[in-house]
Formats: sequence, structure tokens, C-alpha cells
Amino acid sequence: MRRNIVGGLALLTLFVAMDLSAASAADMPLKAPTPAAVDDWTGFYFGGHVGGGWTNSSAEILFPAPLLGIDPFAGSLNRSSALGGFQEGINWQFARTWVVGIEGDWSYFNASHSFSRTLTFNGGTPIPFSSGSLSTKLDWLASARNRLGYLATPNLMVYGTGGVAWGKITDSGAATLNNPFGFTYASNVAFNNVAVGWAAGGGLEWLLASHWLLRGEYLYYHLSSGQHVASNNPLTFGGLCLVGACPPPSATIDYSWSSMNVNVLRAALSYKF
Repeated sequence: MRRNIVGGLALLTLFVAMDLSAASAADMPLKAPTPAAVDDWTGFYFGGHVGGGWTNSSAEILFPAPLLGIDPFAGSLNRSSALGGFQEGINWQFARTWVVGIEGDWSYFNASHSFSRTLTFNGGTPIPFSSGSLSTKLDWLASARNRLGYLATPNLMVYGTGGVAWGKITDSGAATLNNPFGFTYASNVAFNNVAVGWAAGGGLEWLLASHWLLRGEYLYYHLSSGQHVASNNPLTFGGLCLVGACPPPSATIDYSWSSMNVNVLRAALSYKF
């Protein structure tokens, strides 16, 4: 009899202990899930880009005395070209959704255009045995820019950018009058320079697999490349001195090129260290 009572008490104690354990587990607060890790954009990166661009500029030749009456020779020098190059920079993710950085880049850009035609006088009458020509060529582009980006998602950044830009530009021009009766005049100029200006734009950039950055972007460049050149050359008739003057008189004509604007669309892939 005593043995049965002891066994019953032991079984009852076990049941009570199980109920108390279950109640304690139910009363414990649920542990919050661990938040997803934030991808870190901070670091140095280097990579390459490809794309296309469109230049916009114009040029003109003016004919002062003693060539008065010859119409200005002018036209646009717009041109499109493929481009390719490299970029490097550094990003700093200073908040959960903000990134700031500095970037430098260089692009090969072989965009050249020229035009030529017969000179005219008195508003459009062609001058026989004459010609004028103007050309320009953009060899490369470079820039040093700040970037500011907003993380639309942990892996997608929308950014704006702006800074200083450079471009190597080659210009040339020529004007000739070669009348078969002996009246001759010939002028030509050619030079190149590295123009300085500014660049601004924006784009979208994706952080892939922690170390790869893929972007698509638009950049607008304004290069202060305006040039003005005066060319002074002798004016002869049949190899003799004109109006009794020796040496033969000369005529000065003015060449001018406008500043150049460039629109660029490109894709870039970089590795983040």
C-alpha cells in the first residue's frame, strides 16, 4: 500500500514539473530575427568602361580687308564616336543609405569632323578656283569628379557626379584662291591644345557579389576650347607685286573655333578592393 502511494506521488510530481516547464517556455519573449547584413560600399575600386559620345562645336573663317566681299566660311563640327577607357576611385558609406566618393577617369575618344567647299562672295556667288576647309578632332577625355549616392536598396545606388574635365583637341583650317589668270592666295593653320572645363552627370550602380561594381551613366562635358587665330599671307597676281608694291602686300584672315560640348553614355565595371 505504501509503495503504491509513493509511486503515485512521484508520478504527480513529474506531471507538475512538466506543466511548469511548458508554462515558462510559453511566457518567454520570442527572440527577434537577426537583421540582414548591410552590404558595405566603402573601399577603393578600379575598372574599365565602354560607350559612345557626341561632340558639338563650330568654326568660322572671316575675310577682312583687302579681301572684303568674300562671305564668312562657317559650319558645325558635330561628330559621334565610340569610346573606351578606365576609372578609379574611392567610396565611403557614411550612413546606411548614403555614399560619397571621388573618381578619376580617362577615355580614348577619336571623334573628328571636317567640312570644305568653294568660297563665295556677295552673299553666295561662288568664287571659281577657291576653297575653304575647317576641321576639329577630340582625341581623349579625362575628369576628376566628386560623387554622391543614395542607396535605393542595399545593392543599388543612384548617384550624381561633377568636377573638372580635360580634353585634347586638334584644330586645322585652310583657305585658298588660285585664279588661273594669276591671282593667288593661300593660308592654312593647324594646332592642338588640352582644353579645361567641367563635367557633370549621374547614373545607377549595382554592388555585385561584394566586390564587383556595375554601372550605367551619363556625363556632360563642357570644354573651354574656343580658339582665335589670325593668319597673314602674301597676296599676288601673276607672281608680280600688286599695285606697284614690293614685296607683295599681304592679307590677314581670321580663324575661330567655338568651345566644345560632349555628351557621353557609357557602361563601367569595377573591382572593389
